[in-house]
Amino acid sequence: MQSGLRNWCSVFVGCFLFLANTFPSMGTEPSHGSRILEEVRGHLERSQGLPLDVRAQAEALTQYYVSPKARLLWFQEGRADQLIEVLKKLQDDGLTRTDRWVKRLLFIKQSLRARDTRFEALVEVTFSAALLQIVSDLRLGKFTRYKKLLHERTLARRVVENPALDAVRDGFSINAVLDSVQPSDIDYQAMKSRLSTFVQIRERGGWPLVRVGPKLKLGDHGPDVRDLRQRLAASGELPMSRVSGDRFDKELQTAVKLFQRRHGLATSGLVSRRTQLAMNVPVETRIRQLQVNLERWRWFALPQGQSRWIINTAAQRMFVRDRAGKTRAFRIVATHACQDAAAFDTSVASLIYHPEYRLDNEAAARLVLPLLKKNPDMLGERIKLKPHEALRTVPNVVRPDWVDWKAYSQSDFPYDVIIEPGPANPLGTFKFVLGKIDDISVHGQPRKKLPFRQRLSCVALKESGTDFKALVPELERPPSQDEKGEAAPPAPLRIDLPDGASVVFVYATIWLDSGGELVFGPDPLGKDAKLNRFL
Repeated sequence: MQSGLRNWCSVFVGCFLFLANTFPSMGTEPSHGSRILEEVRGHLERSQGLPLDVRAQAEALTQYYVSPKARLLWFQEGRADQLIEVLKKLQDDGLTRTDRWVKRLLFIKQSLRARDTRFEALVEVTFSAALLQIVSDLRLGKFTRYKKLLHERTLARRVVENPALDAVRDGFSINAVLDSVQPSDIDYQAMKSRLSTFVQIRERGGWPLVRVGPKLKLGDHGPDVRDLRQRLAASGELPMSRVSGDRFDKELQTAVKLFQRRHGLATSGLVSRRTQLAMNVPVETRIRQLQVNLERWRWFALPQGQSRWIINTAAQRMFVRDRAGKTRAFRIVATHACQDAAAFDTSVASLIYHPEYRLDNEAAARLVLPLLKKNPDMLGERIKLKPHEALRTVPNVVRPDWVDWKAYSQSDFPYDVIIEPGPANPLGTFKFVLGKIDDISVHGQPRKKLPFRQRLSCVALKESGTDFKALVPELERPPSQDEKGEAAPPAPLRIDLPDGASVVFVYATIWLDSGGELVFGPDPLGKDAKLNRFL
């Protein structure tokens, strides 16, 4: 392997230093194009001699270049320059590795001095590898570098046979190829647009700081108000034509409210210490926040024209978007275990109306037994104990006051805990089950809290949860047994949803609110910093 790398490097340097006849434009396909193609195939067959990031694309490169339809791609007029210019602009998508590719491609293109088939083949395959890598980054993100952050469902996704090289061969522009693979979601496009704006602000020197001190309000005047105007004009909340002046008027109050809305603050129009601190976050920090969240959004393949749930545990909200793009926000309570769960995309598989919840003996021993030892009556009427199937040494149904709980330990606890439908149920009156995802559900908020509820549940809607039509437009609210006038306790009713909404479960610190405004939120678990290290 080291020998191969040394050979490649010697060819690279030799061509750069000693070849004399210029071929700077790569403007026409060489007459010896067939020999270059053969050399390309030889390089791919002897992959040890290729740079590591080119070798990473060896499978896709080989698939294209061994085809009888293969043609040289990067000796056509202006095509190599087009790729380089497009890669420069991809900073707007938060793809930081494009800068490295740009430098490399410029270097080898300028090094192409004379007819040297072996080096020309290296140029060809390196340009193709750059395109494939960027296509992969746009379509899937760089998730292979941080598997712990993602659910196995997301990691299992692969790009269906990548037609990028075929498309370039057939005359499609580089822009068209990349536009076809990057996310088209309004969330992604809004973040991309804001990133471009903030990069321009950074190039102009960023935005000025405001003094962290006394509150500013309508009617105030002075130098602090003048600084406030300049700060909001720099980030776009206040028109530049209104930057002058030192009076806190209605127009400035409206700009303050817009800033507060964009940063998840109470829209009071009062510039408090919290608002001042948010204004003093540097533009570079916001740029990195946007880059991190753009990366998160590339992890998912979200179908268009379908109702969608975005469960954002960082924002503590669930955004339900219908097919027309109208969004409704639900406040949620996400448990710590749920916040730590890996990101995934799936669909809503079914609705269980009046759900039953079963806690197996291992979980019950860990969560419930310590509480039972302190208070045997804590379970209440609708929570039953039944023997675990593997431990049928006790009666079928057990009353808590029959048992000496101090006699059991976590290693020999023989009971499952069954929480029956009703107000004491930690899942509330309904539960949405997410397809192929274990231990993740979305449910209503119960009327009665259990001491261990937070350990059992994942995402609880803070709304009553009866507006099923808002959650899944295809679903009408099922009638409850109580509404039918039956005296018997409600029984679970499962409704399968073959065309249920697509679901994104993600920890995102930037999101679109129900009014379409991009909001910069907090990072309560410090996950942005962890992900930023990989970017």
